[in-house]
Amino acid sequence: SDRLRGKGFTSSKIESLISEFRDKNVVSDLRFAEDWVENRLRFKPRGSRLLVMELLAKGVAKETAEQVVRDKFSRINEMELAFKLLQSRRQRFTRENSVDRRQKIYNFLRYRGFSHDDIMRAAGKFLEDIVADPAD
Repeated sequence: SDRLRGKGFTSSKIESLISEFRDKNVVSDLRFAEDWVENRLRFKPRGSRLLVMELLAKGVAKETAEQVVRDKFSRINEMELAFKLLQSRRQRFTRENSVDRRQKIYNFLRYRGFSHDDIMRAAGKFLEDIVADPAD
């Protein structure tokens, strides 16, 4: 509706088009939410809390957003997702001194919507991995 409004369509025309699109199953909040979450997990991993907030900002109903994220994350370990994200930025974090590193890791994952517990476990595993690998 925002795009149609930006193109100069009237509110009544927008409502009519959206209704028609829904009737023909061209527009579906559920399908949009599923696609959004899958895309985010594949290309820009985030925690479940942030994905729900993003969907809400896109106008998806709270119940739909929470259900889609819950369904997608039922097969995903968020701590492992956070750890993989840290691994993908390994070089960045190994350059930091040990005092700054822990805080930057925490902020990095917190900003991406991971819970405190998942951050602490992923960071602990990541930091152990760095210490165990003398190549870094």
